[in-house]
Amino acid sequence: MPTDATTRQEGAHFLVPEAAARVVAACKAQPGESILDAGAGLGALTLPLSQAVVPGGTIYAVESHPERAEALRNHAWPGVKVLQGDILAVRIPPVDAVVANPPYKIIPAILRRLLELPLEKPIGRMILVVPRELAERLTAPVGSAEYGRLTVETALRAKTRILFKLRRGDFEPRPYVDSSVIQLDPKPFVEPRRLGALLDAAWERKKATLRHSLSPLAALLQVPPMAITEALATVNAEKGRTAMDLSPYEYGALAQALTRAAPPRDL
Repeated sequence: MPTDATTRQEGAHFLVPEAAARVVAACKAQPGESILDAGAGLGALTLPLSQAVVPGGTIYAVESHPERAEALRNHAWPGVKVLQGDILAVRIPPVDAVVANPPYKIIPAILRRLLELPLEKPIGRMILVVPRELAERLTAPVGSAEYGRLTVETALRAKTRILFKLRRGDFEPRPYVDSSVIQLDPKPFVEPRRLGALLDAAWERKKATLRHSLSPLAALLQVPPMAITEALATVNAEKGRTAMDLSPYEYGALAQALTRAAPPRDL
């Protein structure tokens, strides 16, 4: 397996076979399913996944590195379709699940794309290898030090849980940080038009009270300041509470209240 400095700079850390088998087992893949391997690398997950979905299943192995993509094609594993390109830009086909050990530095962007991308059918589950610190952020309780904007954005779109931890020795080359395997179960979510503006304002001054951090939204949304106060009242946040005190559900409700108050236009 590659262990050179270039591989580390890419953020790629390949799973050893034993660890890959644990990740694939967590997916509970069934014959006939279609699965996206986002950042297939050397195929550590691709091969056992292809074996799990036979007969009739398909593994879409996305790999940006031309030589690694060509090597995956040359294996000619049954049911594997190699898509060379950036996972953040390549067309993603309808799939039943995602199982991936992607480059760590682009995982938040991958999460946003997978959870926000309109697909022909919803993804049933996602099994991802991520840095342990990120796993703790995604599952952080309201008000904790790890709780943040990414926690809110993800929780509104999926139920997330940590399945198990991985040792640094489960990778080659070894990453500099500890890792965890998480499962995300996407859920139906109609995003309020004002959610992005709300989160921008709330987390820009996350330690200020929401009454103060959201006050600029009145001018941005072209509504009277009282509309912001009334929206905050719908989640009992007109006084004292900060960005870190609201649950993802409350952020969704607050965004809906702001959507009703603001005129229909693009921000």
